[in-house]
Order: sequence, then C-alpha cells, then structure tokens
Amino acid sequence: LNNFHIDKKKLNEDRDRLIETQSIAHVGSWQWKSSGDTLSFSDEAVRILNITENAPIDNFDQFVRRIHLEDQEMFELAVETCLDEKLSMTVECRSVLPNGEVNHLLIQAHAIFRGDSDDVDISGVIHDITERKKQEDQIVYLAFHDELTGLPNPRLFKERLDDSIGLAERYEQKVAALFFDLDRFKRINDTLGHTLGDKLIQMVAERLVTVLRGTDCVSRLNLSGNEVPLARLGGDEFIVLITRISEINDIAKIARRLVEEIKRPFHLDEHEIFLTASVGVSV
Repeated sequence: LNNFHIDKKKLNEDRDRLIETQSIAHVGSWQWKSSGDTLSFSDEAVRILNITENAPIDNFDQFVRRIHLEDQEMFELAVETCLDEKLSMTVECRSVLPNGEVNHLLIQAHAIFRGDSDDVDISGVIHDITERKKQEDQIVYLAFHDELTGLPNPRLFKERLDDSIGLAERYEQKVAALFFDLDRFKRINDTLGHTLGDKLIQMVAERLVTVLRGTDCVSRLNLSGNEVPLARLGGDEFIVLITRISEINDIAKIARRLVEEIKRPFHLDEHEIFLTASVGVSV
C-alpha cells in the first residue's frame, strides 16, 4: 500500500484528454441502472442530447421521449432485448432536441452484471452521426438527380418509368412519356456562353415544374409536393411521365401547355430570349 500512489494530476489530464477526444469524435458515453431507473451521461453525451435543467433525462422514460416518435418502439425493443438476453445492442435512430431540431444517433451498449444480483445495467456510447447522414443523403441525392436543375436524372426517371409501366400493365392503364428539347439551343450557348446557357436551362426547368404542378400529374403519381414527374436527360432535353391516363387528349393538353410556356420570353441579365420546343409523345 505504501508503494501505491495515485497521481491525481495525471488522472485529471487523462480525463480531460478523454473528454476532448469524445468531443472531436462526437461520441459520448451513457449508463442506465435499471434497478433504480437512473441514467448518467458524459459531458459529450449531454451536449449531443442537449440535456439541461429545463430538459433533463433522469430516467428511462425521459430518454425514450427524447427519441423520435417513429423510432421509439425500435429503441425500446433493442434495450429490452439487451436486458433480457444479455446481448449487445446497436441502434441507429433520430433524436428530437428540446428546440425541435432532429439529430441522427448511433446508440451502442452492452449489459453489465452487478455481482450476485439479478439486476442488469446497461452501459454504452452515443455517436452523433448527423453530419455523416447528411453526406450520405447528399451522395444518394446526387446519384439520382441532375446537378444543374435538381430534377430527377435519367437513372431515377428509368426507375419511375419501370414502376409506372408495371402498374399500368397490372391495372390495364396507359402511361405516356413526353420527350422534348429546346430548338436551336446550341446557338444560344455559342452566342451567350455556357454560363448563361446553364442559367437558361435552370429557368426552363423552373417554368416547366410550375406548369406540371398546376396539373393533376403530381397527385396521380402519388408524389410529394417537392417532386414532379419531370426529369432532365441532359443538355436541353427533358422528359415528362404521365400515368393513369383516362383520355389521350389529356396528354395533348399537357404537351401544349408546356410548349406554350416555353414560348413566353425569358429575361436573362440584359437579354430577352425567345425559345421554342419540339415534343415527341409515346403512349
């Protein structure tokens, strides 16, 4: 015992280093004592969950309420399985902070046995993976959307077209694809340059989206308010998907509205530009 010496300074330095490492890695630790239903969190876990005096997490129920409503059942089941079967748990879920902000978490833990007692505690870590999820979502978005206009790209359009054709065959309905491009657009690029040409393509896309949202295409495709049945194939080429067609004349009406909208002048910097479009329809 005389030779045993605790260097408090070193312990404090190690503790500070651990706190700093957790902060950099966005990883915090947590522990739940099931018998007394008490929770403890590291400094970084407190930050990740935004635990305050006005928004405490003192027991398991409060912890569950901090989890997104759609993920609560999954989280509770993971904890229950961890306790009952004495296994490790890994759960990816969302948390809702007191200010309403939603974060993405990776919660990992394992069961801890306390001596001869039947009580089992849980100890684990909480990873804040919000930034990683944003990057993953951005990668997926770019894989299926046109970078210039934000519209679906040919890959996403092909998936929607295949799905729509499959449904049309099953329910004996019709599907139409409207393919159109801008006439003599190359002359505009050659005259004004590609930068203004790209801006003009963006303006055309925005105008077409406005027209399509004014039709019933969106509701018929069961798309959300941020989606439209329009894709950019590249260059000055666009394609529209129309499903659940009751009258062939409806397709002609939509095509006519798109063409007329393109004919309205575009004001780009000091230029007033007039366009026309050619359309092909396949039913």
